[in-house]
Amino acid sequence: MKPTTLEPSFQKDAADTPDAGAGGALWPSRACYLVVLATTLWAVASILFKPSAFSLPLLPNVTISHHHHPPHQQQPPPQPSRTGPADRCADAALAQAKADKEKAAAKQEKAKLNKEHANREYQGFRNNYAQHSRFSRAELRLLGTSSTHTCKPMKPTNLGPSFQNDAADADKPDAGTGGALWQSRACYLVVLATTFWAVASILFQPSAFSLPMLPSVTVSRHHHPPHQQQPPPNRTVTVDRCAGRYIYMYDLPPRFNDDIARDCARLRPWMDTCPYVANCGMGRPLGGEDGGGVFPGRGWYATDQFMLDVILRCRMRRYECLTADPARAAAIFVPAYASLDGGRHHWNGTATRDALALDLAAWLARRPEWRAMGGRDHFLPAGRTAWDFLRKTDDDSDWGTKLLRLPAVRNMTALVLEVDTGNRSTTLAVPYPSYFHPAAAADVRAWQDKARTAERRWLFSFAGAARPGSNKTIRAEIFQQCGASSRCRMFRCAKASDCESSPAAVMRVFGSSSFCLQPRGDTATRRSAFDAVLAGCIPVFFHPDSAYTQYTAHLPPDPESWSVLIMHTDVTGRNVSIEETLARIPPEKVEAMREEVIRLIPRLVYADPRSGRVDFEDAFDIAVEAVLDRVAKRRRGDAVEGR
Repeated sequence: MKPTTLEPSFQKDAADTPDAGAGGALWPSRACYLVVLATTLWAVASILFKPSAFSLPLLPNVTISHHHHPPHQQQPPPQPSRTGPADRCADAALAQAKADKEKAAAKQEKAKLNKEHANREYQGFRNNYAQHSRFSRAELRLLGTSSTHTCKPMKPTNLGPSFQNDAADADKPDAGTGGALWQSRACYLVVLATTFWAVASILFQPSAFSLPMLPSVTVSRHHHPPHQQQPPPNRTVTVDRCAGRYIYMYDLPPRFNDDIARDCARLRPWMDTCPYVANCGMGRPLGGEDGGGVFPGRGWYATDQFMLDVILRCRMRRYECLTADPARAAAIFVPAYASLDGGRHHWNGTATRDALALDLAAWLARRPEWRAMGGRDHFLPAGRTAWDFLRKTDDDSDWGTKLLRLPAVRNMTALVLEVDTGNRSTTLAVPYPSYFHPAAAADVRAWQDKARTAERRWLFSFAGAARPGSNKTIRAEIFQQCGASSRCRMFRCAKASDCESSPAAVMRVFGSSSFCLQPRGDTATRRSAFDAVLAGCIPVFFHPDSAYTQYTAHLPPDPESWSVLIMHTDVTGRNVSIEETLARIPPEKVEAMREEVIRLIPRLVYADPRSGRVDFEDAFDIAVEAVLDRVAKRRRGDAVEGR
């Protein structure tokens, strides 16, 4: 037999295992039981039908009478002979004949009494059997027995025990039948055969209602330690980490991206942007003489703030859940360089500005991937403010392109540097690219440690250029208050491009200040706010739209934990002192706010898009998760609306 465990094994369903129908692991054990049972049946049959001298005695055939028999009286001694030898012989013959006659009469009477008693015994046995038998009358008929004559009465014998005769007596009519027990033994044999049939049906036709069998046990002469439960089988469960996160990226014609990058020398009329397109949009590396020790280690680049399209495309190429099957994708990425195209035609007519945008919209509308959801699962980088793509008229004097107003793009999600707060459904604000692009979490931790230990000599600082035209703007007030304070450090640029071309000077000012002033720029937001956070400097905003209403996916929900808000109207209209407001903040509060700012650094930077070992969540990862969440909600909305 195949050994199994010592604990009971129950029958399994027929579809569970290859041994279905054989009771699984119990098959060898059941076969053993069957052999034992068949042997037992053979032995019983041999005893019943072929008795031998070695057979055990059956129950004795006993005749029990209910009649009272008087005590046995000893026969009187024979009378003395009357005469001579002749008379004595005659008397002896008469006496013997009389004795034989009386003996025959007594035997006949005794046989009659035994028969009556046997009938009564059988009747009692039959009634008792009918009460306790588990077979119905219909079942007995199926077994070939009668409901009224289950067994025939036993042939009575004498009161002494009757043992089976030797095989040599087989020529007698009753030889080997056990006397009157022959019919009863046949009945028992039928019952035993029926039991065997029932057990065999349980063994070989298991069902959900079958009773458990005895366990199969392997008996060994060797000593075994106490049985320990076998561990469950080692099942490898494959978890799809990308479930719900797969992204399909179009392979666009090069006119929508690569051709634009190759034309980098003409992207802006006043400067050559080719150095900024290099290294997947990060620009040239910074370090050594460029920073004067400001940029330690690796990961620092002279990155232009409008190179987001190039950075995100390179980053998406290494996205861990990128798929070549659009049917499997949760969202679809459109790697067009919309911001670079818009920037190079800002000063051209509207027809020229919109030409590539219209071409892209027409190309997308022909794609089956776009038609599946009408573009609601598509997203694309547009690394400028939303205002650069929301032109309302075709007047050449109107600003920007109308990319985000085209029907094929209107349902898509554009990753922009600043959203239209009145219409957030088509745009998602992401951080401006800064100078730091770490390849791994170790690079991030090294810079965070440096920011924590930096000496903050200045209470507050400002880096930027003046805005001509009014002396009552918040920027003009900042220049006036900072210039009059001994606790403020200022880096004043002749024009905005001067600040952008001096990353080391800007980071040196922010790295030595506790607070960095961040007024609105040409629009509500400015890149300088992210440079300040990168330096571990607490940003001071003068309008909620400069950060709080914009980067909701990347910033904490509690603005006071990491920044300060002084409304611009309080500064320009009520002469609120910026220095006094900041000086009232307790030192322990300042430390807590700075620590929160330093903790935000990895969420607001874009990792090196060429790195294959990015092991932290950066601004790209957070933006993608926000897009996937938005698309998933749109899909659920379609399901509810029945689209």
